[in-house]
Amino acid sequence: MNKEDKIRILQTVTQIESINSNEAQVADYLAKIFADYHIYNKQVKYSEGRHNLIAEMGTKGDKVLAVSGHMDVVAPGDDNEWTYPPFSGEIVGDKLYGRGTTDMKAGLAALVVAMCELKEEEATLNGVVRFLGTVGEEIGRVGSKQLVNEGYADDIDGLLIGEPTGNTIAYTHKGSMNFTVTAKGKSAHSSMPEEGINSITHMAKFIQSFNHVMEDITNKYENPDLGRTAASITVITGGEQVNSIPAKTTVQGNIRTIPEFPNDKIKQSLASIIETFNKDEQTSLSIT
Repeated sequence: MNKEDKIRILQTVTQIESINSNEAQVADYLAKIFADYHIYNKQVKYSEGRHNLIAEMGTKGDKVLAVSGHMDVVAPGDDNEWTYPPFSGEIVGDKLYGRGTTDMKAGLAALVVAMCELKEEEATLNGVVRFLGTVGEEIGRVGSKQLVNEGYADDIDGLLIGEPTGNTIAYTHKGSMNFTVTAKGKSAHSSMPEEGINSITHMAKFIQSFNHVMEDITNKYENPDLGRTAASITVITGGEQVNSIPAKTTVQGNIRTIPEFPNDKIKQSLASIIETFNKDEQTSLSIT
């Protein structure tokens, strides 16, 4: 496959607006490429407009190497803040601009190209190479879960993921834990705050305690390969209108964990914060 064709594949998949949806269009396009190279492929439907893609080549009965990438991207935010439109696939100099070019349509395209070039060269494989293109990685990892549940990973001996890693081979990864904390208060008019219970005030105290606890964990524990725990509050929602005491506030966050302080200990730490604050009879915090 020549360089221009490779660039065109990346540019085309970048131009498809697969914002945690519409992956079927990406799957259709890549399936046609596989078909052009006479590589077996099929699509596995997750929901309307969202299809995983399976492709396979090699000799059955031997080892199976799976290569995988996701077809969805994160929403681009405000288009006006982009130098080039996020789904234009604009090429300027030696760079291609667009949402998902790095995470991870470049990796996705590279895996497809590699399989096509192996086929083109009539390479002899001592086993099977299986491509797994998945939907919904950015939110929920729903496609990879579906393929695992349906048996497409049962026989694999190795798995290569085309995620961006700064051009280094990564053989291990931090864990990822999402959480939601809800503070329940009591609504009242802002002119009479003593009649209500301000859920934002209680949530602010939780956030301060969370930051302090996670900072302590981050400073104490380190993994030689993965580094330290990373924790962030990423979404906060509270109140309904400016002249009412807010009866409900929620925060969401993400924690990247390491074996030295694993998920179960993180859960215990968060539960301890909640338990401490809930000793105050006016405070009602819960966590998922």
